[in-house]
Amino acid sequence: MASSKGNALLLVVVLALTACVYFRTLGFNFVDWDDNIHIFDNHLLKSVSWDSLSKFWTAPFEELYIPLSYTLYSALAFLSHLIFPAFADKDVSTSLNPLVFHAANFALHLINTSLVLFILRRCCKNGVAAALGALFFSLHPLQVESVAWCSELRGLLSSLFCLIAILIYARSFGSEAGNGSEDRFPVKRFLLTALFMSLALLSKPSAVALPMGLCALGWAYSERSLKRVALETLPLILLALPILLVTRASQHLEISQIVPVFKRGFIAGDALSFYFAKSVVPIRLCIDYGRTPLAVLSQWWGYCGWILPAMLLAAACFFRNRSRTPLASLIIFVAFLSPVLGLIPFIYQNYSTVADRYAYLALLGPALLIARLLSHLQRPSYSLAAFEIALAFGVLSFAHSGIWKSSDTLWDGCLSENPYSIGCNNNKGLGLAQKAMLKEAEPYFVKSMEAKGAGSDLSKVAMSNLGLIYYSLGEYEKSVDCFYDLIKLAPYDPKSHLSRSKGLVKLKRYDEAIDETMIALRLHPERSDAIGMFDQLGDIFMLVGRYSDAFLVYQRALQMNPGMDQVQRKAATAAMKSHRYQQALWIYGMLQRKYPKDAEIESGLKEAARLSGE
Repeated sequence: MASSKGNALLLVVVLALTACVYFRTLGFNFVDWDDNIHIFDNHLLKSVSWDSLSKFWTAPFEELYIPLSYTLYSALAFLSHLIFPAFADKDVSTSLNPLVFHAANFALHLINTSLVLFILRRCCKNGVAAALGALFFSLHPLQVESVAWCSELRGLLSSLFCLIAILIYARSFGSEAGNGSEDRFPVKRFLLTALFMSLALLSKPSAVALPMGLCALGWAYSERSLKRVALETLPLILLALPILLVTRASQHLEISQIVPVFKRGFIAGDALSFYFAKSVVPIRLCIDYGRTPLAVLSQWWGYCGWILPAMLLAAACFFRNRSRTPLASLIIFVAFLSPVLGLIPFIYQNYSTVADRYAYLALLGPALLIARLLSHLQRPSYSLAAFEIALAFGVLSFAHSGIWKSSDTLWDGCLSENPYSIGCNNNKGLGLAQKAMLKEAEPYFVKSMEAKGAGSDLSKVAMSNLGLIYYSLGEYEKSVDCFYDLIKLAPYDPKSHLSRSKGLVKLKRYDEAIDETMIALRLHPERSDAIGMFDQLGDIFMLVGRYSDAFLVYQRALQMNPGMDQVQRKAATAAMKSHRYQQALWIYGMLQRKYPKDAEIESGLKEAARLSGE
């Protein structure tokens, strides 16, 4: 009884300290770093229905197949509409209240922390040591991104199911001892483990690493042989194959991300060194480290990152006869990071191979090592030192979480650590541009273009935004040059040609403007874009006096969308100037039926009737 009360007290202390660190995130806003895509601008969450839910389950959404996570997003959106029906935020135009989503992240992290404590308690048999290991897991600054970012609910949910599966598996350690069945793993527990792994995979594909983590735990803490443990756990990988294939097929990867196979080991080694360093000294954290494959391999140190992981592996192997925990902890840490080390290219490498959120479940490995080490040392001074370190991590996490308060604080926090973040510079510039602070926005787009990885999709977006800024400021020569550089990088993008054409018109370089617009049209744009291109081409023809060509182009636009009144007016004017009086009379007749009191239309109708002889 006393032991049960002691364990309950330790759980309360761990959860209370965790809640103190992350409680303020409940008052934070959404941010424009994927929250808009997944949550507050997601049209499928604006009115939750069975139809919208079915779309998440029948196909990937935003290049990810995570239907269970989107189902939870939908449930939270429904709850937000139910509790806060009239909510409207002044900073983010949405009817969804971010409190509901932040509360879900907060609750999931507390539950996950509880599960980690139960797992550590099962493995190390020492309540205080397990609690200190759980505090390391819950208060570590690398966890802030997962808890404070609404979009990363998917990672927290996947981790929840993974931790439940691990706990179910851990409960079999030693459960058969003494009855002659040490090498048997109960089928019922295997099926439960498989069930929760399936749920984890439907929440986030990175759960594919779970069998390797289970294998390491079973090898270190059960009485079963390594061969038996491998036979128990590795078949679980078969559950992941369909989801992994769907996810891989749905993701568009840039050529710059697809590193030759023989170089991917260097990318993975650098990523592991990064995570090892941040686990020990968690400072200078941000949303975008800019550690893309191109950036890493362009530096000499990018080829040395494997040395630290190799040294740690050698040390863990050396001590494995004394204790299997160091090697098991290292395997768990690496296993849960393995899907995002760059051995297989993934879409976020546009920004960076490494990210804080990828280490969320991987920190179970160091937490296990700390708990086992403290349970063996059994000295109050060591436990006190570990507690003080955990509190220091908590203070750092509390301070770091402040950057997630809003989009502006997130961009500023990231740029203070990585001034050349392509994504954050671009988003900061867009935010300023939306506030009509165009001059202030310009340097952020310039920095985004100058960052390592220039030429990537993100860099091209920044270049396009800079060209539009120059156009809005009336600096047409700079705008034209900017889009010219962009066309050299992306010659088959019709929008870049069209934007350059608009600048050329302002510079009265009409022949070049016509050529650019014609190129844009030949590149087979979307139907809605093509209508605008025909309209713009007609306007240029009008400026240079090619009225017959202008009329024909306006007619093409009207064939695609007959209801455009403004284009009809321009078509009628072009018909009059090209002496097509009958066509002008017909167009003015249609317009007068719509607008019988419009003096300009009536005047044009009379003039067309007079000149046509009717």
